[in-house]
Amino acid sequence: MHVSCTLDSRADGEEISMQGACRANVVFSRRIGADLQAQGARYTGSYVGSIRGPATLSGSRNGGTLDLRIRWPARNDTGRTARMQVASLGSGRMRLVTSESHPRSGERIVTARIEFSRK
Repeated sequence: MHVSCTLDSRADGEEISMQGACRANVVFSRRIGADLQAQGARYTGSYVGSIRGPATLSGSRNGGTLDLRIRWPARNDTGRTARMQVASLGSGRMRLVTSESHPRSGERIVTARIEFSRK
């Protein structure tokens, strides 16, 4: 599905903030965003963009990619985790990919792949 997003980002010292919204035709519109704080080589923060609600983020940087663990809000005392990679592609572009284990097979599947470019 083709999705169009607008995103404002700000980096201030050891803090990164991205806030915006994504739209798919007239089908849906959803607010997205992430706030991260760097503490040495580690990053922690929060993510908004899933119907599951706000999630916590933690991870580290590997070159131009942030490799983060997402912890979704618990439902029935079973919080789920996923992976988010935020990669700088150069020339004002970045890619956000989320993936998680399929609940039945355990196979890792990509649940979202969004590429942003600065206009």
